[in-house]
Amino acid sequence: MQRPTMTIQGHIITPSPSAKFLGVHIDQGLKWKEHGAATIGRGTGWLAQYKRIAKPASGVIHRYMCQLYFSIALPRMCMQLTSFSHHTSDKFQHGQLEA
Repeated sequence: MQRPTMTIQGHIITPSPSAKFLGVHIDQGLKWKEHGAATIGRGTGWLAQYKRIAKPASGVIHRYMCQLYFSIALPRMCMQLTSFSHHTSDKFQHGQLEA
């Protein structure tokens, strides 16, 4: 949807397709697609780094990888889950989630 520009006290404000406010990405239609894509991107990047340092031959030992997972990865996933919990639970109940 095309939105017009606004002028407030001589400053031109141009609309953008999405915005980030308090760490949450929201688009013009108040949808969560941008936030979901950003979250998946961060998770994928973190997982790639985690996999890289967990190599059996040259990586960190298993005990420390478990500690890293429980102290860093799990809390971050839980934090992101809270932002999606209401949104995804509705879709899960209606069978709309895609694999």
